[in-house]
Amino acid sequence: MAPWVTEVLVASVAFAIPILSILGVLLSEPAFTLTLALTLGLGDHPAADWSGGRAWGVGLLAAAALLLRSVGVAALAGLLVVAWRIRLPRRHVLALVVPGVLAGLAWGLWVVAHRAGIDPAIRADYGSYLETVHDAGVRTFVGSLTDLPRPLSVLTLNWVPATWVYYTLGIPALVVGGWGICVLTRRSLLGWVLIVYLGVLALWPFPPDRFLWAILPWLTLAWVAGAVALWRRKSRVLQGAVALLALSLAFGYVRYEVRGFSGHWWDLTAGRISNNLAELLPAIDSLPADAVVATDNEPLVWLYTRRQSVPFYLFAYSGRQLLQPRPEFQLSYLRRIGVTHVLLSGMNTGSAEQLDRILGAFPGVLTVTRRWSGGRALFELKHDHP
Repeated sequence: MAPWVTEVLVASVAFAIPILSILGVLLSEPAFTLTLALTLGLGDHPAADWSGGRAWGVGLLAAAALLLRSVGVAALAGLLVVAWRIRLPRRHVLALVVPGVLAGLAWGLWVVAHRAGIDPAIRADYGSYLETVHDAGVRTFVGSLTDLPRPLSVLTLNWVPATWVYYTLGIPALVVGGWGICVLTRRSLLGWVLIVYLGVLALWPFPPDRFLWAILPWLTLAWVAGAVALWRRKSRVLQGAVALLALSLAFGYVRYEVRGFSGHWWDLTAGRISNNLAELLPAIDSLPADAVVATDNEPLVWLYTRRQSVPFYLFAYSGRQLLQPRPEFQLSYLRRIGVTHVLLSGMNTGSAEQLDRILGAFPGVLTVTRRWSGGRALFELKHDHP
């Protein structure tokens, strides 16, 4: 296809509302997306175009992607497959692999060295992803795999009037996308990176939304590659089906974008977090310098107030089942880690439910020192309360 087609596709998807939403909050996705794009752009070349400098540059970019997000291991794995297929010289393969291996080992050793300093109650949040995968077990694979298309269907099939229409369009659309990834594996690094990337997401029990937005342009290119490959089979029935699918998905995407831009959806997440914390943080700022606050968005609380902050919400997985802590377990964690105050930043959160259980099981252990509208409150934790 003409190069401008790819450019138009990537540019249009780059303005997807979820991508713009991620750009507005303090997440690692923007840096990861850029690093992955550079890795794919510089690493997707025939053997004759490779040199020692290019190999080291691509290897360093893949290592950076791995450090920015653990799922960046897909870039390193994809590079290894392509290097083997195009039979790169051994010195170039080493240049591709060594930075990523060293980065992974260094990060792994750092995590192991500091593992004892992470309270067991928050290892699912602050520990290694491998621990979460181990706790969830392989049985989470089927549930995670079937959940992968959900965020994409919200973007493209948000207009369907009935469930049978959703599946009639959605299942063939997945087949076209999968075929596109297979097509790309024959001629591009991108295909192998997507296979490993999606495979990793299928092993994680976490919702895949954020991780998919980081590769949305690449998924779009893969789908179009599959659609074009099927179109060129010269079957009128197949061409009609591909055209119907493409129009259906494009209509849903345009509809979603129009509604999103008219409703300023891209700013809802960042605005909600910023406005909420702007109201709450002065109370945290007035606490003693040695206060330890358990709350949601604890990195932002520390960033803006420099008060020690830890997560209040605790979770663990058994398969895809999200396990909730017992009140006595959560209270023991709060006391063990030295928490002096608990900030409830909103009522429609899992933290509100866990806080209610503690208040019900241990009346008087938490006393309100400040209230805001919407049920938000700052509590003081009594360590001498039975």
